[in-house]
Amino acid sequence: MVSIFSGSDDRSEELEGTKAWRLAWWATIAQYTFGGDKFWTGKGFGVDLAEDDGFTLGGSRPNRYPHSAHMNMLARAGVPGLVLWIGLLLMWARTVFRCWADSIRARHHQWEALFLFILGYWASFVVNASFDVFLEGPMGGIWFWSLMGMGLAATELYRRASSAGATSALWMGRLPSESRPQADGPVRP
Repeated sequence: MVSIFSGSDDRSEELEGTKAWRLAWWATIAQYTFGGDKFWTGKGFGVDLAEDDGFTLGGSRPNRYPHSAHMNMLARAGVPGLVLWIGLLLMWARTVFRCWADSIRARHHQWEALFLFILGYWASFVVNASFDVFLEGPMGGIWFWSLMGMGLAATELYRRASSAGATSALWMGRLPSESRPQADGPVRP
């Protein structure tokens, strides 16, 4: 991220080369999607973007991704795919943020801390994915999608517990009596 926003006097020549390479590739992607024939469909998810766009590094390991999850989505799925991707991120963040704000108002400090942790962790993933090949590999992708699921599960649990008036009981691992499964007849050992 520093190499993208800093001037040439701040970083070494290597970072300047990386900066120029990324910005040139991102400009190429913007050109054939926003202003070209790949607006609606992108190039698809099977193509090696670096090779197809002319940005190979010439090593034994091919570089298939433009070092930004957002630009990757734009290049592969076009503008509609980018809009869906950003919409997914914003709706998820809005859902978790609203539960965080509700937990602050209700003075549920443990839930507040959990939601703040999830939001902070998620934001760091999104920032990292904006300037690196992060979500495309298992080291980032597995944890990112697990965190997305954890955030949705936490919001659902908090909403259920809030409506039942049992946020502290749920936090401690106990279900409210209304949500315990009831047997239809006598319970047999």
